[in-house]
Amino acid sequence: TVNNLVERYFPELIPHMFPVLTPMIAHGRLIKEQYGSDAKVVFIGPCIAKKAEATDVMHDREIDAVLTFDEVNKWIESKG
Repeated sequence: TVNNLVERYFPELIPHMFPVLTPMIAHGRLIKEQYGSDAKVVFIGPCIAKKAEATDVMHDREIDAVLTFDEVNKWIESKG
């Protein structure tokens, strides 16, 4: 979320950002390296910003889907 804020509203600060992967992207890469690029990775967490991060062109191969806790709860409730 902070990276997105800087990239959108303070692009002059981008050169000062440290190039570190988020845990979600790092874990997705690890899973795909270990189990093959055809493995599907679904991230489930509280942060809606992860949806945008997962579809960013820099990281669009690591994570195949993102579900928020709210979405998972609604899905479970819909199934009874």
